[in-house]
Amino acid sequence: MQFNNGGRGFRPLTSALLLAAFSVLLCQCGMFEDDATKRVREFADAFNASDFDRMMACVDPQIERIYKGVKGVTDTFQRFMGSNEGGSALSKKAGALPFMKDLFKEGIQRDLAKELKQNPAPMVTDLRLEIRKVISSVKSTSGDRIVTVRMKVAVRGIKVPGNPEEELIAHEAAMIFTVRQFEKEWRIVDMNGQEEK
Repeated sequence: MQFNNGGRGFRPLTSALLLAAFSVLLCQCGMFEDDATKRVREFADAFNASDFDRMMACVDPQIERIYKGVKGVTDTFQRFMGSNEGGSALSKKAGALPFMKDLFKEGIQRDLAKELKQNPAPMVTDLRLEIRKVISSVKSTSGDRIVTVRMKVAVRGIKVPGNPEEELIAHEAAMIFTVRQFEKEWRIVDMNGQEEK
């Protein structure tokens, strides 16, 4: 069906389909994500970049203050000892894992143990978090946002010396982040994984 609109053809069905496709594209790109969901993405991006100042800026301000206090003491001690070395990115990430211990429950440990049994000496080089899909972001009765994502953790490494780095283990699970608004910004106050049966 075509209407005459001042000499220009107008196709309502085509326009509606284009609008729907454009809306889906914007949603898939995260342009309509709420601030709480964006904070969860920022947390994963900061972890992958080994940017722990930025990662801690995504969590409860009380945890961030503790981190800054400990970091200040450690930095002072390193300067006193004449070392500017802050450790490898991997060791920094491993140090952050206690904050994230509930994310992957037993799954990642079970997979790592299985990999080590099959290949006794892989050299682990990196840990990566990837948000595969945002499942939901809903407001709780307390006003927090509960953001559920499908997240993958990948342990990368070298199985055989001289070979290139590869993914040793990949584990996916639904992750639930509780995100609370503090003054004008959202912060992650809790995170839990849901193991699959």
